Amino acid sequence: AMMHIVEAMRLKANGVLSIDDTLLTHEGKHFDEIAYLYDSTQGCYTWAHNLVTLHYSDEQTDYPATFALWRPPDVDKLEAGLAAAGVALKASKQSLKTSAPNAWRAYVVGVWRRHQQEPTVAALYESKLRIAERLLTDWVAAHPDLTLPVTFDSWYTTPGFCHYLDQELKVPYVGTLAE
Repeated sequence: AMMHIVEAMRLKANGVLSIDDTLLTHEGKHFDEIAYLYDSTQGCYTWAHNLVTLHYSDEQTDYPATFALWRPPDVDKLEAGLAAAGVALKASKQSLKTSAPNAWRAYVVGVWRRHQQEPTVAALYESKLRIAERLLTDWVAAHPDLTLPVTFDSWYTTPGFCHYLDQELKVPYVGTLAE
């Protein structure tokens, strides 16, 4: 609301929204919700928080409209939640829990991803794509008379996300395609 007091910063019909995430790196790993994430700008893994931001831009201004912190999945919660939802995990993969925890995590998150259209499964974890959907859904609901295009990089350019923008939110979008 403060931004809209200044004429140059008010939302305009020719504005653009963009979705992106930013790593907030830390020295150390003893922070709530921190994860060991790949930093594509540095070409290495680092301890960081990951902030998903919905940005507003036009010819006069550029600022974050809203944001949310991505939280790493709780693998135990996912495993229990998938079982409660009737989604079976392969018995042959169970040994990965102790022998290869990262592979187990990837497997459980992959099963979640394949079943995330089921509401009880979707509620178990909020991925960066789900956060982006939520931020945009809230923004569109708060600004029903303003249809702005949404831009995003190749990480967000997925069939499901593009379909959500087109069919559910009915907003134009431009997504970057990977080489």
